Amino acid sequence: MNSPFPHPDDIAAIHARIVAAAGEGGTPDFSVASVGQHVATAYGNMPHPRVPSLLIKDYPSYERVAWMLNDRQPQPKDVAHAAETLQQAGLSPAQFEATWSVARPVANRLLGQDPTMQQLVHLKDAAPKDIHAYYLDHPFPGYEEVTAGQMAQHYRAAEAVARQYGQIPNHEEVSRFAITGADTAQMHDHYSQS
Repeated sequence: MNSPFPHPDDIAAIHARIVAAAGEGGTPDFSVASVGQHVATAYGNMPHPRVPSLLIKDYPSYERVAWMLNDRQPQPKDVAHAAETLQQAGLSPAQFEATWSVARPVANRLLGQDPTMQQLVHLKDAAPKDIHAYYLDHPFPGYEEVTAGQMAQHYRAAEAVARQYGQIPNHEEVSRFAITGADTAQMHDHYSQS
């Protein structure tokens, strides 16, 4: 069973760091803040017991990423996978979180799916308006001849018209409206004949 108390060797190493930080002839700072900082640094730079490939100080950041990717409380294997994925993509947890928080709702709304890691890498330095524009110009899945922006625009118009006839527009209809540039009069003609 692990002891809740630090190992004497750890205490001696932290003490030595505090003395060394004072320099030769300096007065070591054993204030609560100083000791706390040295303890956090010493333990933060140790391998995490559940995911030894990560340092203790880095684990919470990758745990948040794993939570975002999985929409559930992550297990250590999820955290390890998130860290490996971000490291391979060249993204820091902060870059991922900032980009994901803007890109995910836009991608879900316009494409019905989460952003891919390749998209996040591409968008990591983009402003929110550029991320929005990227997804508006993205081909709509299954109907790649139209953009997500065209589908969204025509779906909004078709939904209002179709509702008047007790119908709900489907992707096939909306993609045709987008390709032909149908106006509301043409949509009325379509739904009145359905």
